[in-house]
Amino acid sequence: MKKTITTMLATAAFLLTTNAARADQTACTAGLEKAAGAYASCQSKAKVTFLTDWDKAQTAFAKCRVKYDAAWAKLVAKNVGTSCADPRFEDNGDSTVTDHLTGLVWEKKTTVAGSGANPSDRHDVDNYYTWTNGDADDTDGDGTAFTDFLADLNSGGGFAGANGWRLPTIAELQTILLPETYPCATSPCTVSELGADAASGYWSASTYAGSPTGAWGVGTYGGGADSYANGKTSDGFVRAVRSGR
Repeated sequence: MKKTITTMLATAAFLLTTNAARADQTACTAGLEKAAGAYASCQSKAKVTFLTDWDKAQTAFAKCRVKYDAAWAKLVAKNVGTSCADPRFEDNGDSTVTDHLTGLVWEKKTTVAGSGANPSDRHDVDNYYTWTNGDADDTDGDGTAFTDFLADLNSGGGFAGANGWRLPTIAELQTILLPETYPCATSPCTVSELGADAASGYWSASTYAGSPTGAWGVGTYGGGADSYANGKTSDGFVRAVRSGR
């Protein structure tokens, strides 16, 4: 009888622990979704500001990423033992890095910035590409960033055993910038876990609504978001991303 009671108590304790863990994970997931929604709203407002005041918009963009980063620290403190746990950026050991806040998996770059481009190495930090090829339609995504870089990453079994690699949106691209006010005090202004960075202009997948021949980008030398209205045919650096959730 005593053995039966002990077993029942152990089972009850296990169930309580399991249910508590599930509740914590549910809170973690809900917190991630809430933080992502707040960040998206903040980004939208900053884009509106960009139309009338470039400098004010840069400050607004920086505040968005600072708040998003702060949300992660709060989630980690509240949800111990869940997927809301440090480190935020985790090196996967296959030339990719997972951001547990956004759920995105990022490509790591290789070599030393400024050592020279090597097109045969898709991950060489000095390689740059065009957004569009400059034909009759200078707005569509048929430049080397898509037809060369991404096409190669997604060929066969895919880079790091996965397909679905793409350019990040302008909002996604800003999440790998250091959580600093604009301009960043560090150059390049990207998190160290992502490896080499050209400290230059990086393409996003987002077309600038005010001029469809231009696309949004980020200058990782200072952390500013900008619309490269000088044209999608211009050369720009790229870093691939895919969904990890």
